[in-house]
Amino acid sequence: MHALADDSGICVDVLWGLPGVRSARWSEDVAPGLSGTERDRANNLKLLGAMLGVPAEHRGAEYRAVLALARPDGSLLATATGSCRGTIGLEERGAGGFGYDPLMVVEGGRTMAELLPEEKDAISHRGEAMRKMLPVIRDLATL
Repeated sequence: MHALADDSGICVDVLWGLPGVRSARWSEDVAPGLSGTERDRANNLKLLGAMLGVPAEHRGAEYRAVLALARPDGSLLATATGSCRGTIGLEERGAGGFGYDPLMVVEGGRTMAELLPEEKDAISHRGEAMRKMLPVIRDLATL
């Protein structure tokens, strides 16, 4: 069977792209063994600490997602990327979403965690990548 894989992360400009692909596990060095919302909170606190004193004009960041579709023999059939640009807020805001969403301020001044699910889906890095990959998957379904 074909296999679809994805990875995503938040890349902070002033941190040279960190935490990047290690986003979900970024706080393990300071808070090992956490999972779920506890790990999300620890990651957010670590990011806030790393951004302490960084002025607004240097708080740029983006969510990035990459999808890879492999053939049954393991060779790569297609890749797709998506991104969502914003800035890192000064504090967590919002109850929706997960991960870094309470810190990621997007156009309009709200965090990803403050958006309605359909608003988030419309600008999501994962959604963008999947919309790009969908024609390839549809073509496979017609074979």
